[in-house]
Amino acid sequence: ADLPPRKPLSIPQQYATSMARRPWTHLISAFVLAVILSFVGLRFGDFKVTIDNAGWWSRGTLIANRATQEMIVRLNREKLFFDTTGEVWEELQTEEQPNWQGRRNDRVSNNVTKEVDNATLASACSGEWYG
Repeated sequence: ADLPPRKPLSIPQQYATSMARRPWTHLISAFVLAVILSFVGLRFGDFKVTIDNAGWWSRGTLIANRATQEMIVRLNREKLFFDTTGEVWEELQTEEQPNWQGRRNDRVSNNVTKEVDNATLASACSGEWYG
């Protein structure tokens, strides 16, 4: 039985055949290439490995602002409930809350005063998202 001659394989087909025959070689090669590219990017590029400690609340998106407002209200619920003059709510809207995203040991001391961007605070604490 004469078999018809085989068509030559294309380059992607040749690569797939090679990968099927030697998977570990391709895996190690890809890993070494990734490590080299990462090193070059970190060493010579303008890349830095950092951790975003501010959390997603600092993103300025509508959902982040809503979650920020809900969290601040939840943390001060009892004070707000007994606030008959509106003083507590006014304070929450106008004064920066001491490190409300961090641990309790990292709280800012009471004698530190910082400027608060009223527009950002007003948009986060406006209550418009309630409906």
